[in-house]
Amino acid sequence: MNENTDQSRSFTVGDVGGDFKPIGSAMMSDNVQISGTVAESINQLPASPDPTKPGIKELLSQLIEAISTSSDLNDEDKAEALDQVKILAEVGNNPNDEAMKKKAKTAIKILKGTVSGLPNVAKLADSCSKLLPLITNLLGL
Repeated sequence: MNENTDQSRSFTVGDVGGDFKPIGSAMMSDNVQISGTVAESINQLPASPDPTKPGIKELLSQLIEAISTSSDLNDEDKAEALDQVKILAEVGNNPNDEAMKKKAKTAIKILKGTVSGLPNVAKLADSCSKLLPLITNLLGL
């Protein structure tokens, strides 16, 4: 007998939330699959020690949610943006790796470029304008 239990977790930070599956599981949202490696990279990050302030794990989770639910990006752009989030998560897991920091700076530029063409009223553009400076600061970029 196969018993399938849902191991997803509900997660909310600020006004962004969603159900996140454990490491190694794929996340699905609006026809875009967030591969297990992106989820795994983020899940390996430590949670914020201060429950009143989101840490890098929480901020990247918010960014994934904003990207994957954006109606302003096509599936190809969403996949590219999620690849950049994976790079940021890898830097969070290796904060002293200078080569990874260089990749992270490029990832931030790609993410900013991706949302720069979106209308100002786009939820993703708004989320990125708030999240990317916080992420950059926490990663020491």
